[in-house]
This record gives sequence, structure tokens and C-alpha cells, in this order.
Amino acid sequence: MAEIERDHNPHGLEKKEEAPSNYISGDELLRKFNKYNFKIDHTNIPRFASHNNIKMIKVKRDGSAGSEPTFYQEPSKNKIEDIIDNLKNNNNSFVGREMLKKKRKEILRIFNETSVKNKTSFTKIAKDVAKNLDVVSNRKFVAKVLRKEKTESELRMKLSKRI
Repeated sequence: MAEIERDHNPHGLEKKEEAPSNYISGDELLRKFNKYNFKIDHTNIPRFASHNNIKMIKVKRDGSAGSEPTFYQEPSKNKIEDIIDNLKNNNNSFVGREMLKKKRKEILRIFNETSVKNKTSFTKIAKDVAKNLDVVSNRKFVAKVLRKEKTESELRMKLSKRI
């Protein structure tokens, strides 16, 4: 059976003899994001860079063993902050999953602080969560969390609209 040859340049990157001064290695890119307490899946840095529009190049490797290393254009502080903000609202990223946990806690906190006299709604809770955590939140997620965590009678007492 014939072996399938792997494509070592799936992104069609430009190949250079040396890395330009404004390009950094994958390890340096990971360190740069770690300074912002931001975790990246280190198993596929080129995919991360491609999805976030970070320019990449291949650099000629010294010796014959291994593949050519990929270098990345050093992102600016604004670019890094934009990437982090985008990934906060992406539930498939490390940051997004952590944000979901914080959202759940915040939803329950807001609901528990609501009194029977000052009733609230799923929409109002979603707006408060979005404002407090600076992320996107919607009433459907709030409803899902509250219906899972609270009893129907608790919901009827504190919510102004029908459940």
C-alpha cells in the first residue's frame, strides 16, 4: 500500500532564507500571548495564526532533519487585544470556555440577588451579564442556565414574564 505524502506547507506560505526582523518563532508567539494571561492551543499554532490573520512565512532549516520552521509576524498590542476580545465570545477557545463558567456564575448571582418585589426577566439578566463581564450574552443562554439550576417555583416568584 502506497503511503500518502504529507503537505508540509498547507497554507502555501512564502519561503525565505532568513526570518525578517519583525517575525518571531512559534515559541515567542506563545510567550507573547502568555504575557496577557491568554492560553493558545500550542498543538497547532499555524491554524491559530491563520484564523486570526497573523502573517506567516517558512524559513529555510539548518541541516536536513525535520521540516522548515514557521515564523509569524509579531502582532501589535492592539491586534492581541482584538484577538482576545474575539475569542472571549467563541465557546470553542480556552478563553471562551472560561468565560462561559463566569457567565453562569454571574447569571446565578444576579438572579439570587433579585427580590420578589423587584422582579426581573431573562433579557434584563442577559444585559446585566453582558455589561458586567464585557461579553455577548443573550436571554436564551440565561433561560437555559436558570431552568437547569433553579426550580420552577423560584423562577415564577422572581421573573416578571411567564416561564
